[in-house]
Amino acid sequence: LFFMRKIFFLISIFYFFLSCNKSKDNQCIEYKDAMVSKAEAPLTGKVNEDILVKVEAILNSGCGQFEKFEQDSEGLIRNINFKAKYTGCICTEIAPIVNENYILNTPQAGIYILKFKTYDNEFIELNIEITD
Repeated sequence: LFFMRKIFFLISIFYFFLSCNKSKDNQCIEYKDAMVSKAEAPLTGKVNEDILVKVEAILNSGCGQFEKFEQDSEGLIRNINFKAKYTGCICTEIAPIVNENYILNTPQAGIYILKFKTYDNEFIELNIEITD
């Protein structure tokens, strides 16, 4: 009986160490668009100067953090997505609010339209007039 307990104990320890050893393939990393809830910027700016746009987004879980802004440009229109990186297999259900700064720097004058994605086909739109 003592021998069987000892074997069971050793097998349990071995199994425990194997189950805790995570390979790089099992890190649970995912990239998703976060929902922008607010964006604020000045109404005007100058050519080739950084214009700071304050962006607030709601993440899906506690494992998320800001990764980057992705944008598509069509003339003076910028479609901007707030990309979040989610790291972890077990995450809190709390949806944190994250604040990041988007920087607009343009080489030409005009009225720029920044469209921050909120839902699938909904956007927060900001108009910024850039002068020489």
